Amino acid sequence: MSLAKLRIAEGADSGKEFDIQKEGRYIIGRSLQADFQIADMMASRQHAAVTVMKGKAVLEDLESMNGTLLNGKNVEPKKPLPIHSGDIITIGSTNIEFLLVVSAPVVPPPKKDEDPTKPVTTSESGRVIGGYKILERLGVGGMGTVYKAIQVSMGRTVAFKVLNITSYDTDRAIKEFLREARTGASLNHPNIVTFYDCGCDKGIYYIAMEFIEGVGLDKILEEKGAFEVGLALEIAIQIVDALSYMFSKGIIHRDIKPSNIMLTRQKVAKLTDFGLAKQFVQSGLTGYTKMGEGKGTLEYMPPEQISDALHCDQRADIYAVGATLYDMLTGKPPFSGESVRQLIESVERRYPAPIRKLNPDVPDYVSNIVEKCMRKRPDERYKYPDELLRDLRAALKRWRGEA
Repeated sequence: MSLAKLRIAEGADSGKEFDIQKEGRYIIGRSLQADFQIADMMASRQHAAVTVMKGKAVLEDLESMNGTLLNGKNVEPKKPLPIHSGDIITIGSTNIEFLLVVSAPVVPPPKKDEDPTKPVTTSESGRVIGGYKILERLGVGGMGTVYKAIQVSMGRTVAFKVLNITSYDTDRAIKEFLREARTGASLNHPNIVTFYDCGCDKGIYYIAMEFIEGVGLDKILEEKGAFEVGLALEIAIQIVDALSYMFSKGIIHRDIKPSNIMLTRQKVAKLTDFGLAKQFVQSGLTGYTKMGEGKGTLEYMPPEQISDALHCDQRADIYAVGATLYDMLTGKPPFSGESVRQLIESVERRYPAPIRKLNPDVPDYVSNIVEKCMRKRPDERYKYPDELLRDLRAALKRWRGEA
């Protein structure tokens, strides 16, 4: 497993990554012998070094010809400086992002006058936790409270999630929270929120993520109702492309729904909240979900996930995409009920109202895709995200008159 990563954020070979899989000193430079070779004429053959040891890292300039910058500030030769996840190393015209892969921090027990079970409140705006200054609260979920914050070292705005420990099983809550951070840190896709950092400060567990200038699909649905068909398809395509990438990494999300999808002003969809994501390649045996335990949001959850979330696979995400697309096309979720029992019964035994009955503008070739996604039996749905992606792209072309 990687301890850290170096990724070219800007410059030649943008997107190129180097995984640091064990502790040690790693050379950056133009030389073929460098551990991380960069194609920049301003770089020396052995320009700088990153050393990772015991969960910490330092950057050192190796007396390079043109110097090294860390977050825009000069690094003096042979005087190592500490670097943190999200910091930018500049060599010539190349910007390299350093990412420290998160791991469970070793935390001393809280003091008697500290209560880590309470989330940070809005009255604590300005408080600094783990190097992040709280600005305002954005929302509260079942596992955590999300704030807008500033990463003090870089002046970067982040979404800052703080664990709410309200369960009697504190150890499990912490493990699940840290698992979300590790899962998110392992993903790099334009339609998935970027995870920067995680840690614990005085008993408060936190995750720092990309701050998205956008609105949740649930808020848009509440305010404006159904989406235009073409836009709904564009959003679905972006999310399924993200799911296809996740599937290639052996990960399923298990909580696809409108409130976990953000839409930017540029109409870029971002998948968020990986609190229920799991490695399906482990045959469900992660130790975090118990046999017979259902996790997710009922309105968008397939029948098999209600009864046993442990063993659901990628077809559960495909169902949830279908349910979310249904909501976007009709302005309402596929199922509802006056009680949890009624809602579960509807999901397991009933079928949603036909889409075209609620929105005649939706063509059959689009409603048929949603229907196939939402079939009760997993083996009757699309088997893989790529299959669904193909049909969604074809439907969008047909809607635009390009097919």
